[in-house]
Amino acid sequence: TNGNKVENPFTLDEVISVSYTGGQNTGKYYDTDSNIRIYQGEDPTVTISAQEGYVITSVTVSYISYKTGTLVYNGENIAPDQAITLNGSSITFNVGNTSSSETKGQVRITAISVTYQAV
Repeated sequence: TNGNKVENPFTLDEVISVSYTGGQNTGKYYDTDSNIRIYQGEDPTVTISAQEGYVITSVTVSYISYKTGTLVYNGENIAPDQAITLNGSSITFNVGNTSSSETKGQVRITAISVTYQAV
């Protein structure tokens, strides 16, 4: 972290990096409950990428929903710990929520698991 913000981008290992966009609060890390907070109101993205020469085959993002927040991939809400299968060099998530009356959804990312292979 840099202060209370997670470095952007940050690496999971020598092959996988994670970057995010959003406002002042997106990307803040709270060590009291070990999570990175991503705020719907800041129109954020979270992108997980592999270095050239590798493809991502599966991604699982563990998160806690707050204020009905949910992770969104290709316009669909993704459940916490739901594995997404793909065959590509990157994947991008947004934040939405599961309530029509709530516009301040938030996800609190607690873990990111990525499976990849060399091309």
